[in-house]
Amino acid sequence: MVAPSTTQRDKDAYEWLKLFVCISDDLIFKLFKSRSSFDNLESFQIILNNLKDFEFGSYRVGISQIEMINIKQIVDKSDLVDALSQVKKLKMLDYIIFSGVDILSHKTTLVVPDVETLNIINKGMGYNFIIMKNEIEKILLRKTDYIPKLKKYFSSLSVDNNC
Repeated sequence: MVAPSTTQRDKDAYEWLKLFVCISDDLIFKLFKSRSSFDNLESFQIILNNLKDFEFGSYRVGISQIEMINIKQIVDKSDLVDALSQVKKLKMLDYIIFSGVDILSHKTTLVVPDVETLNIINKGMGYNFIIMKNEIEKILLRKTDYIPKLKKYFSSLSVDNNC
């Protein structure tokens, strides 16, 4: 289980650690499983606890990202979209995105609360989504996938507005 953002330094550290500790696949699975429990949290709290917000010029974008086993237990919650809207309002964001990564299937489920956010995902990241919840056949991460593309997209808006 290697994430796309895993660096050579990360891999070297893992190999070094294995010299001193027995690291079985079962242990790794148990670690991932233990960090995948959100049974006692409401969608609002899950989103808020995993949110990072970014400024792209005059735009504020929040991305709540979770990497876990069985992401469906969160993305299938009936209150997820409403909770995204609530957090967006609370944090005074222009846009908010939920990115749920299933670390076993290597898929990402992207959820947005409104058409405006869906439009920036489509324009900024090159998708053609028409619904608010979409499954992508790869792992998408904030620092390697969302931020560079959205930064470029919002930069192009400020250039267009200055003409």
